[in-house]
Amino acid sequence: MGQRPRFDRALLVLAVAGSLVVAQEVPPAEAPPAPPAAVADAKPQVKWLGQWSEVLRQARAEKRPLLVLFHGDGDEDADAAAAKLWHEEKLVEKSRAFLCVLASASKHDELEDEAGARHCKRWGAGICVDHQQALPAAAGELIGGAEPLLPQLVICTGEGRVLARRAFALKEPELLKLMDQALRVVGVPGGAGPADPKADAARTAEALADAKKARSGRKTETLKPALELGGEAARAALLDYARKGDDDATRVAVIEALAARGDYLVLEALQKLAKEKQEIIALAAIDALGTLRLPEAKDELKKALAGFTGNDQGRVLRALAACGPADASVHELLVKKVKGTDQNIRAHALIAMSSMKPTPDLEALLKKAIFDRLTVARACAIYAAGKGRYEACREELAKQAAGETHVDLKELAGTALAHLDHEKDDPKCCDLDASLSNFVQLGDSRR
Repeated sequence: MGQRPRFDRALLVLAVAGSLVVAQEVPPAEAPPAPPAAVADAKPQVKWLGQWSEVLRQARAEKRPLLVLFHGDGDEDADAAAAKLWHEEKLVEKSRAFLCVLASASKHDELEDEAGARHCKRWGAGICVDHQQALPAAAGELIGGAEPLLPQLVICTGEGRVLARRAFALKEPELLKLMDQALRVVGVPGGAGPADPKADAARTAEALADAKKARSGRKTETLKPALELGGEAARAALLDYARKGDDDATRVAVIEALAARGDYLVLEALQKLAKEKQEIIALAAIDALGTLRLPEAKDELKKALAGFTGNDQGRVLRALAACGPADASVHELLVKKVKGTDQNIRAHALIAMSSMKPTPDLEALLKKAIFDRLTVARACAIYAAGKGRYEACREELAKQAAGETHVDLKELAGTALAHLDHEKDDPKCCDLDASLSNFVQLGDSRR
């Protein structure tokens, strides 16, 4: 096969020759018309729909599962997937068993075919206004609110039962596995799913038993076999142990591991665990909510602030910022705490700014704090400027990297400055969190 054409060119060819999506709808018994030679090398693509109410009715009538992509331009993972992942042949083939809905906040250029029908140039199917209107409608139906974190993926039944809800940073094998499991649940042929829920529960119990015996730093690794199972049985067994397990260190490891996988179906359980009387469990759940970064957790985290002081309150503050990076009330709270007199809370508020959307007033606060008279405040501001990619603070970071007299702080400034130029998820990227630990305790000092 010859070299693949660029994505835009492929879509232009499809627009003229007849959409590949239409070809997908031809019943198997009928041979689809032979495509022109110019289309033979075009990318396959998922058929994205956008009219939410109609798609929902169709899913219920046909007993088909839904795959809903909540999308917003600007996220590196999602933008890369738009150009590549959703065109992979295995994934496109599997997607035909689903009704795939694009719920997008973005407006793109549109193309027009010979019949005068328009479709989104970016996604190759549907029109942007339908995709935009699907966003609040699908969020209200599946998530319980119209403020979804973008991007994220939801797989559900036509009745709205959510089978998988994930952060979007998914690789094709994991996504195919989730799709297989969903097909098995709804009874569509071709769904592999977990071989046996009872066997999965037993394997999870075995992993938990091994984790209890493992030393603290090895517990998460020991839980990996259970985490890789995915599916409802494994998740239920892990959450049951997080709630009622007899080893607190293992309960904490389970909470951390579930959040790190980006499984959003654990949100409700984590919110309940955040109210635990046992602080080590409550704070582990709060940290995990910060890892998930879901806007739905903001209200619970705001309530939790009053129940903690000092370093522990700082952890709640950081989780809140992670869940509300563009929230005006969170923004206002952080500014207040940074300007406050409690130096411990002030340090955490500065760190929390690394999660916030950069604005002129936050940039001004960081520029000033980078030269604060207190070493810890300088460290936290330097960390936030680098971690949060505050490009406006580059000059201040460069000055501290060159002239700071505190050796560890000078090194931290250099690392933060370099971080501004690192690609997201670069495996060679600096570990700013480890560098900051010389100045501030980020986790729980009790374990």
